[in-house]
Amino acid sequence: MELVSFSVTNYRSITTAYKLPVKQVTILIGPNNEGKSNILRALVTALEVLQSLGGRRITGGRLRSYYDSRETYFWPHDFPISLQETEPAGESVFNLEFRLTGQEVDEFYKEVGSNLNGTLPIQLSLGRKEPGFRVIKRGPGGPALSKKAEKIANFVAKRININYIPAIRTAEAAEEIVARMVERELSAVEQDAAFQAALTEVTKLQQPVLD
Repeated sequence: MELVSFSVTNYRSITTAYKLPVKQVTILIGPNNEGKSNILRALVTALEVLQSLGGRRITGGRLRSYYDSRETYFWPHDFPISLQETEPAGESVFNLEFRLTGQEVDEFYKEVGSNLNGTLPIQLSLGRKEPGFRVIKRGPGGPALSKKAEKIANFVAKRININYIPAIRTAEAAEEIVARMVERELSAVEQDAAFQAALTEVTKLQQPVLD
């Protein structure tokens, strides 16, 4: 999947940033204190949430039993302070538009059971309550896709691998980034049939000693 555009509303200093184009190499240019870092942080936040959606239950457009640390999104810090008094239930909204390859369109049909025209628009809303997840697809197929939110969330989560490396970071932060990368790679290995067979054999060898 290729991320082609990103929009965010009510995140830190950003009121609205609409359909920012994203390429394989994207450069943000502007004066200091104009929100470049917050736009990048908003994008990372949205992608990190999407990456964590595998196997999540979604009802009524909300992720149920969702837990996340304050490092990803913390309402008192990330929702605009100027709006917190007048909008105590306010949310930051992130819109991401993905372009799928022909192979991914076929995989989407097999895993989700719906056809796509090559683009997949996702909307996330983060606030004090459980996150919202919606597929913002216009046309007659939109409502049908919304009903398959769980399958779509799982489809997207399996295809996102986000590594955010701040320009200024401590040695501990750098080690944490590497640890997360290794953890993701090991989780993939653990699903391998050969790995599962090896675990079974190890268990057989250990059991007599344990008995």
